[in-house]
Amino acid sequence: MKKLKQAILFLLIIVCTLILIGFQTESFSLSKDDLFKNKCEVIYHPVGDRNIILRVDDIQEYAWFDSQKRIIEDASKRGIPLVLGVIPSRFEEDKRIWDLIMQERCEMEIALHGFEHTSKEFGNLSFKEADEKMKKGLKVLNDIEPNIMTFIPPNNVYSKETELAAKYNGFHILSSRSSNNEYGYTQSTYDWTNLVLEDYKTVLLGCKNDLDNNKTCIIMIHPQDFVTDHKLDERKYEEYLNLLDSIKSLDANIINFRDLIKKDYIILN
Repeated sequence: MKKLKQAILFLLIIVCTLILIGFQTESFSLSKDDLFKNKCEVIYHPVGDRNIILRVDDIQEYAWFDSQKRIIEDASKRGIPLVLGVIPSRFEEDKRIWDLIMQERCEMEIALHGFEHTSKEFGNLSFKEADEKMKKGLKVLNDIEPNIMTFIPPNNVYSKETELAAKYNGFHILSSRSSNNEYGYTQSTYDWTNLVLEDYKTVLLGCKNDLDNNKTCIIMIHPQDFVTDHKLDERKYEEYLNLLDSIKSLDANIINFRDLIKKDYIILN
């Protein structure tokens, strides 16, 4: 009788083990899409005669996380979409920023902002060099957004061959500075001439002038604009909050680049 009980116990252990292995095998067979915590569809915004785009550059790993997080979440709370220019090199290594972008990826547009963002990274590249960097960057970011349509060159500088490579890799919009192309930034939260934070009222006034002259107002923002000694500076950050709270007074649609693409099917020439 004792041997029979031992045999039954042994069989039960084997059965339980097989069941456990079966559950584990099934869990590892899930697709990448099934592993995403928040499935969603891309949110598009109506395009009108007066349009504003907020372009946030230098979204990256291990840098100014508090500023990046607040910029994105405070816009999201107000229902304001952003274009997030992401630097893909090592981006997946920082789980905090990766998870934040995953959480907000439906409302916000993800744009490729170079690869490593070295100084004027795409300024003198050949077609082959630019193509390789774009492909490496897209390989990282396509796990977040499989259909990236906008390329933002670091320092807003790019070679003619970079423009060709962007077209070759399926980008519809290349956004640098307004003097370079139609979709470059027209306003900035930082005064790059005097190297100081721009007053939000000055940004709003410039944006109003753009709109009144039938131009899309594209505001360039950087997380480091609101940082002092590598930490979020609440006094500086108030300028960003004031901008968000005042921008709707301009009687314009706040959109992303992909909204323009969807409306007019823009392609790089």
